[in-house]
Amino acid sequence: MSNLAPTQIITTTTPSGASTVHSSSPIAFVPLNPPYNTLLAGNVFTTHTFPTVLSDEGDIKRHEAYVPKGIGVKNGVVAVMNKFLPGAECPAHRTETIDFGVVVEGELEVLLDGGEKKRFGRGDVVVQRGTYHGWRNPSMENETLVFFVAVAAEAVVVGEEVLGEDLKNLGIYYLWIEHKLAMDIARTSATWLDKKYELAFETVVQYDLSNLRSQELQTGFVLNFAIFSGADTTQLTLGYS
Repeated sequence: MSNLAPTQIITTTTPSGASTVHSSSPIAFVPLNPPYNTLLAGNVFTTHTFPTVLSDEGDIKRHEAYVPKGIGVKNGVVAVMNKFLPGAECPAHRTETIDFGVVVEGELEVLLDGGEKKRFGRGDVVVQRGTYHGWRNPSMENETLVFFVAVAAEAVVVGEEVLGEDLKNLGIYYLWIEHKLAMDIARTSATWLDKKYELAFETVVQYDLSNLRSQELQTGFVLNFAIFSGADTTQLTLGYS
């Protein structure tokens, strides 16, 4: 699927005060638009306070336990590596963050709702300041690798209008779940759906995804929609068939 495989290295401080490597491993990429799998994300690191408390590795523990429910973290920072396979697009959205994006490999276009689009290449930097935007890999041959850092910010205010977070276009496309939960989805049928989640399932059908090849994929989309609609996913009971 993809040839670019960057490594994530996290450092820490030992009880004696010496610097050391806490972990070193390939970044785990998760597809954001199954079943097409042309847009992938690897969660590099996430913080939840500002400034971040680094003592006792509490920040690392919170990062490892975190399941994203969106793109940014209130009062925190999200560092993510995104892969765009040839021709891949990310639907338009707005976040309450200021984002710094660096193209590591390939090319990327930013698409703005005012009609503008701007292409940038390896080594170029984009500063995305809470605008409504989408992304596209303009190449039909090469994949693009981009490193993003999203820092929590206040919503943009224009006149009396508050332009807050808008992820509705990502509701069924953005699947960013821990490996274990992804494995649960893969083993789960759609039979666990109860009345609480019928609306989510109906929404999937409205987006013409009801013809997916398996109930497992449908279930993944439903859970994904539930995450972005603010449902308490900790209350889900995954039934195995």
